[in-house]
Amino acid sequence: MTTQQMELVQKVRSHAIERYNDGFGWSVIVECFENQEILDELIDEETGKEITTEEEAFAHFKWIADLHSERNQEVCSEIW
Repeated sequence: MTTQQMELVQKVRSHAIERYNDGFGWSVIVECFENQEILDELIDEETGKEITTEEEAFAHFKWIADLHSERNQEVCSEIW
């Protein structure tokens, strides 16, 4: 992991921590994603294209957080 990648990973982690209580998905990112997993999400497996800006990274992880939040809502609605 390069210094630039590590800095972006840390910015994503800080961004997620700041939003921890904003939705279930952000807590999943904080609690479950290791640094390497965050980095892996920033690199497209098929194309090798890498997300290199904060804006793109935050948008990508918002998408992931929203998916986790939506799934959590579905599960909770099935329980009750």
